[in-house]
Amino acid sequence: MLKNYFKIAWRNLQKHKFHTFINVVGLACGLSFALAIGAYIWQESTFDSQLKNVNNQYVLQSEWKSPEMGMPITTLGALPKALKEEYPDLVRNYYRFDGITCVLSYGDQTFNEEAALGDSTLLSMYGLPLLYGNAATALKDPFSLVITNDIALKYFGKTDVLGQQVNVKNFTGETHPFTVTAVLDKLPKNSVTNLNESLNNKVFLSSEAVDFFKRNLDSWQNAFIVGYVELQAGISPEMLKQPMKDLLVKHTDEKVVNNLIPTLNPLSNYHLKKDNGLIEKMLFTLGCIAGFILLMAVVNFINLSINGSTSRLKEIGVRKVMGSSRKQLGFQFIGESVLMVCLAFFIAVLLYPFISPAFSAILGQELPKIYTFSYSIWLYIFLACLAIGLSAGLYPAFRLSALKTINSVKGKIPHNLGNTSFLRSLVGFQFVVALSVIMAAGIISRQVSLFFSNNLGYDKESLITVKVPRDWSETGLSHMKAVQQALKDLPQIENISLSYDTPGGQGQMATGVLNFAQDTGNEQPSVSAQYILADTSFAATYKIPMLAGKFLDDKINQDLAKVVISEKASQLLGFKNPNDALNQQVYLKPNDFPATIVGVTKDFYAASMRDAQTPVIWTNIKADNLFRYFSIRLNAGNLGQHLASIEKEWKKLLPNTPFEYQFMDESIDALYKTELQLKNAAYTATILSSLIVFLGIVGLVSLNVQKRRKEIGVRKVLGSTVNGIISLFMKDLLITFIVAIVIACPLVYLFISKWLQSYSIQITLTPLFFILPILLLASVAAAIIGLQTVKAAKSNPVDSLRDE
Repeated sequence: MLKNYFKIAWRNLQKHKFHTFINVVGLACGLSFALAIGAYIWQESTFDSQLKNVNNQYVLQSEWKSPEMGMPITTLGALPKALKEEYPDLVRNYYRFDGITCVLSYGDQTFNEEAALGDSTLLSMYGLPLLYGNAATALKDPFSLVITNDIALKYFGKTDVLGQQVNVKNFTGETHPFTVTAVLDKLPKNSVTNLNESLNNKVFLSSEAVDFFKRNLDSWQNAFIVGYVELQAGISPEMLKQPMKDLLVKHTDEKVVNNLIPTLNPLSNYHLKKDNGLIEKMLFTLGCIAGFILLMAVVNFINLSINGSTSRLKEIGVRKVMGSSRKQLGFQFIGESVLMVCLAFFIAVLLYPFISPAFSAILGQELPKIYTFSYSIWLYIFLACLAIGLSAGLYPAFRLSALKTINSVKGKIPHNLGNTSFLRSLVGFQFVVALSVIMAAGIISRQVSLFFSNNLGYDKESLITVKVPRDWSETGLSHMKAVQQALKDLPQIENISLSYDTPGGQGQMATGVLNFAQDTGNEQPSVSAQYILADTSFAATYKIPMLAGKFLDDKINQDLAKVVISEKASQLLGFKNPNDALNQQVYLKPNDFPATIVGVTKDFYAASMRDAQTPVIWTNIKADNLFRYFSIRLNAGNLGQHLASIEKEWKKLLPNTPFEYQFMDESIDALYKTELQLKNAAYTATILSSLIVFLGIVGLVSLNVQKRRKEIGVRKVLGSTVNGIISLFMKDLLITFIVAIVIACPLVYLFISKWLQSYSIQITLTPLFFILPILLLASVAAAIIGLQTVKAAKSNPVDSLRDE
C-alpha cells in the first residue's frame, strides 16, 4: 500500500511539472542556504572541540585595572608554570608561548613566519595530530622545530622532512640552524595555535631557545605571554582564584597585586566569546537570517501545496466514488508533500559541493565537507524534512479529504478554501521577511562601507605595510634607517615610515599619560591612550594632519622624552586647544617617565570603529629601538610596476629578508572580517529571499489564474480590459503587501538600531533605506503578476466559458 502511495505521488508530481518545479526549486534554494550557513555555524561552534580534554582546558588571561600594565589576552609568564608546580592537585598541565615573527630560510627561499616560542607540552597536552615525529620529545631540544604539513610543503615540497634543517634568524640578526623534529597533520580549528587573527601559528619553537631569541617565559614581570592550563578532573576555575592571588602576593610587587585579576576562560567556548562575543553575535545573526530564509521557503512550499491541492478536487471526488477513504486520501497528500521535500533536500545536498566554494568566499572561510557532518546533524536534517513535509501535507490531507463527494466531483471550491486569511498570512510573512532582509542588507552594507571610507582620519589609499627584520640594537636601527632612506629615494615611493605598529594592527600597546595641573600642582587622573612607537615620518606617510607643533624629533634626550598626542588626548588632559598642550610636561606610565609634548595631531582611528575613538600618544622609536614595520606610500601610477621596482631594490638592501607587503585596505578587511561576512551573507540572503518570493508569486498567480478562468471569461464578456484584469490580481496582494510594510519597517528599525549601537561611528537611518526596497520589491512583483496574467487576460473568453 505504501509503495502505491508513493507511486501515485510520483505520477502526480510528473503530471503537474510546472507546479512541482516551482515548489521544489523554491524549497531547495532555502535548504541550500540554510545548509551552507548551518555548516559554517556548526564549524565555528565546534572550533576547539577536537582538542584533547577540551572541557578541562582554559585560557589564562588578565583583567588589569590600569591598562598600561598589560594586555587582556595575555598573562604573567611565570604564572601557568607556578600553578602546575605548586598546585598539582588542581592543575594537571600548562602551556605557554611567546608569539614572535622570525625569518626562516632554506636554500634560496626566505620567508617571514609567525612562530610560537613555547613549552614542550603543546603536542601531548592538546593531542595535535602528527604526521611524523614524537609528541613527547619533539620540543625538548633548544634548536628543535615543529612545523605544519603546509609549511613543510612550502619549504621542502614534501612532508617527510624529519631531520631537515632550517635557518632561523633572531632579533639581533644572528642565524642558527633548527632541526625539524615533528610535522603536524592538518590542524583542526583551535584557539591554541590560532588564538586570534595575528596569532595564527604554523611554526613552533622550543622554550629552551629563549636565550637565542633574548626572550623570557619564566618572568613574573613579563605580562605579555599567552598562557593555558589544564585543570584536574572535577576542578572548577573558581577553585583557582585564591591560589592565583596567593602566587601574585608571593612573587610580584604590591602594584601588580592591586591591579591584576587573573581569569580562566574555558577553551571550549573561547572562540565564540572572545572580542566581547563578536563571533557569537555574528553567528546568531547569520542563524536568524538562515532560519528566516528557510522558514520563508517552507511557507512558500506550504502555500503552494495548499493552493495546488485545491485544483485537484475532481480527482478527490472521483477517488472517493471509487472507494478511497479519507485516511487513504490524507496519506496520499502527505506522501506527495514528503516526497517533494525529500526531492528538494536531495537537490540541496547535490548543490552543496558546488555552492560551498561560493559561500566560503562570502564568509571568508572554507566550509566543512559534507561527509564530515556528524550523525546528529543528519538526524536533525531528516526530522526537519519530515516536519516540513507533514506541515505542507496535513492541511489538504484533513481539509480537502473531508469535503463532500458531490462537491468534489463537480469541482466546487468552498468560499473559505484556498483563499483564507491563513493563506494570505503566509504570503504576508514572505513579504515581511523579504522586505526585512533587503532593508537590513542595504543598511549593513552602508555601515560596513563607512569603515572603508575616508573617515578614518588618515589616507589609506596606495599605502602598504612591510615587515622588517627585528634587530633591536642601535646598530640594527641604524641599518634600518639607512634602508629607509635608500627606499625613499626611489621615484615609486612618496613617503616611508618605520614604526612598531600600524593603524588597525593587532599588537598595539596601551599606556597612561599623567598630567600635572600647573596652577595647583595637583595630580590629575591618568589618561589611557594608544601607544605607538614611530619615526618622524609617520604622520606625513599616513597623512594625519597636525593641529599644533611638529611630529616628533630625532634629538633624543634620555632623561626627557618628546611625545606627540592626538587631539582627543589633548582634550582629556585638560587643554582647551592644541596649542596650549605644546611644551607641557606629562608623565608616561607605568614608570612615570617625564615627557614633553611637541605636537598635537588631528584624531584618527588607530583601532576598530567598534570602539570609541581612542586617544593616541607617539614616542620616537629611537628611545627604545623597537620597530616592526615599514609603512610605504606609493606614488601615483602603475602600482604593480611600482611594487616590482621596490622589491628589486629591497632584495639588494635586505637580501635575507622577504618582501612581503600588505595593502592597508587588506589590513582593514581583516579588522572587520565579521562585518564583511555579515554583509556578504545579507546580500546572498537578499537574492534568495527575493527569488523565493518571486517563485511564490509565480506559483500563486498561476494557480489563481487556473481557478478563475471562468471569472476572467465573464469579465471579458462584460467589457473588462486587459489592464483591468491584471489589476484584479494585483489587488489581491496589495493589501497583504501594505500590511507587510507596516510590520517590516519597525522591526528592521528596532533590530538595526540595536546593531548600530555596537559602533562608535554610525550611519544615519533615513527613510530612503526603507522606501527604496519597498519600491524595488513592489515593482518586480507587479511585473511578475503582469506577465503571468496578461496571457489569460488576452485569451478568448469562449475557451474559458465552454462547459465540460
